[in-house]
Amino acid sequence: MKAYTSAADKVLPPWTPVTVTQDEAEIGVSVWGRTYRFHESALPTSVSTQGRELLAGPMRLTGIINGSAIKWEPGRTILYHHNDAAAVIVGCQRADGLILNTTVRVEYDGMMTVDVKLMPEGKSGDEVRVQLQQLSLEVPLQPDAARLFHYWPQWYTGTGPHKNVDNSGAVPADGLALPFKPFVWVGWEDGGLGWFAESDRSWQVGGGSSAIEVVPNEDFTTLRLNLLDSEPVLWKGVEGWWRHQFMPLAFRMGFQATPVKPVPPDFHEWRIAHYGDHTAIDDREHPGCLERMTDAGVRTAIIHEAAVPIQNSGFTDEPDELRRIVDACHEHGIKVLMYFGYELSTLSPRWCDEADDVLNKDHEGVPSGGWWRQPQQRELICCYRSHHQDTLFNDIVGLLDRTGIDGLYLDQTAVPFGCANENHGCGYRRPDGELRVTFPILAVRNLMKRLYELIHSRGGIISLHQSSCCATPTLAFVDSYYDGEHLIWDDKFKTDPAGTIGLDAFRAEFMGRNFGVPAEFYCKAEALAFPLIHGVRPRPNSDVPKSLTKLWDVMTAFDVGSAEWHPYWSNQSLLATTPDTVKASAYVRSEPDKKEVRALLVAANLSPDKEVEARIDIRFDAVGAGGAAASAIDAMRDEPMELADGSLEFPLKPLGTRIVLLRAPAGG
Repeated sequence: MKAYTSAADKVLPPWTPVTVTQDEAEIGVSVWGRTYRFHESALPTSVSTQGRELLAGPMRLTGIINGSAIKWEPGRTILYHHNDAAAVIVGCQRADGLILNTTVRVEYDGMMTVDVKLMPEGKSGDEVRVQLQQLSLEVPLQPDAARLFHYWPQWYTGTGPHKNVDNSGAVPADGLALPFKPFVWVGWEDGGLGWFAESDRSWQVGGGSSAIEVVPNEDFTTLRLNLLDSEPVLWKGVEGWWRHQFMPLAFRMGFQATPVKPVPPDFHEWRIAHYGDHTAIDDREHPGCLERMTDAGVRTAIIHEAAVPIQNSGFTDEPDELRRIVDACHEHGIKVLMYFGYELSTLSPRWCDEADDVLNKDHEGVPSGGWWRQPQQRELICCYRSHHQDTLFNDIVGLLDRTGIDGLYLDQTAVPFGCANENHGCGYRRPDGELRVTFPILAVRNLMKRLYELIHSRGGIISLHQSSCCATPTLAFVDSYYDGEHLIWDDKFKTDPAGTIGLDAFRAEFMGRNFGVPAEFYCKAEALAFPLIHGVRPRPNSDVPKSLTKLWDVMTAFDVGSAEWHPYWSNQSLLATTPDTVKASAYVRSEPDKKEVRALLVAANLSPDKEVEARIDIRFDAVGAGGAAASAIDAMRDEPMELADGSLEFPLKPLGTRIVLLRAPAGG
């Protein structure tokens, strides 16, 4: 089994170095925007993000030992290692007859791995008898910081997402009960806490349908990880003594508070559009195409998979042509991203040498995928725990050097699909010999860190396309993500997004603010209503509609990236809308030199079939402005609108949108 190359252990921008504070009772580890604290405990007692405390109490191991509830005594933590990129803390704690040891590693993006090790207490020569009958790790969260959820995958290994959004939404009043999932996030629109584990190795939960629970009540919401519901097989019937010891129980998992990094203020200016291959933007083959692209406002062009003959490879039989086209794009102020994915092609010369070792396989040895494309070939999903990680990385380096492309459009590359291919170290065996899948989160994370450093060192960006997977340990190392393709095959998601996707699910998965990574939505570029009220845009293909070009220009002129965002779910002090199907969000900015406040109002009718007369009441004093001399302009049509006593009224068609520029004198 060949190993892949590890990413360099250094801090990448925009993150800041890891800092550590400590005294006799507490160790605190801080990264950009977040702090984890351990106060006389081997597990975190405080997790804060952007200055907001997430925990309602310390993380804790609960359970039953020798017929009684586990009661932990105060513990101790020791700083084992610290540099700019990471801090490692070891911890110990005891309860009646039980010892807890932990190893916690906090990396600069806030990802925290936690190794939990449990063993019976006893001195050398003592006969040890212990019955551990139940064990859970509980994370009590502040209720207002645990309103939304997202988990992945929707089913089994995640290689085939379902056409639904069942894995995202508002935490139900009666909570959630899930089988093992490798990633679960709980939070609100601006942040939260993600939990992850690569497998349920060592977990022992009968049936497994409630391995993970989210349990809300009035005082706090508990994320509960049910590790054992019966005596561990490793300890059953064992009586330990000096030369016949219990095997320690070990559980590896991790946490990551979000957002993982600051959202870049200029992401609106990337203006990304998709093109099938390099010939679609070749001025020789399509005279005037680059001028048309610049006139349409395109600043970043994605060249899709057809640009290379062998899927997901860095090989091109037209390197000079590709370089010429990329150079021509640069002359027109357009950056170029190249497609790479997650597959090994049967057309690749590497197939016979590598397929058995690198393919993603389930517990029965069945490979995943099977995409067919021209020229005639099939592609199967590969796993980046294998040495194919190095193959992909080196292919990308070679193509960057030969063609001058600026960045990457990655198709699912950051998704840690479940795999049981033991040839490269995936999968594990249960005590009865059953083969189970593992999710190579840390290996995929390593690949993404390597690619992020490579592309950012050249001034480029990484755009990730994925479906239903916002696993932050890997998502942290992309510049934007593009979600929703799994929904486009069902018309109901196009014709009634509010009724099918739902506002809660969109805010949990498709918005990106809660994760710290900008998002774009996979839908027709003209379908502005649903994404726009969430601060999200659809991404166009080669034919950029004039409406989207105008929207780009309006948002650039307003400089929305530096404006204050007032979304519909939390702006009641500023805006009131009727009827119920109308939602409005606003970007607001003060202009001290002009002594005015400006707002860019985004209003949408989310009804799929009814035109409405929308009314929006604007409380200008909520943003330090006076409404008496305020004015309104339809920003898309450059037409004045009547603003009467701080109210706007206008018709909105089903799924219709209105963008309004408001100006009001500062201070009333």
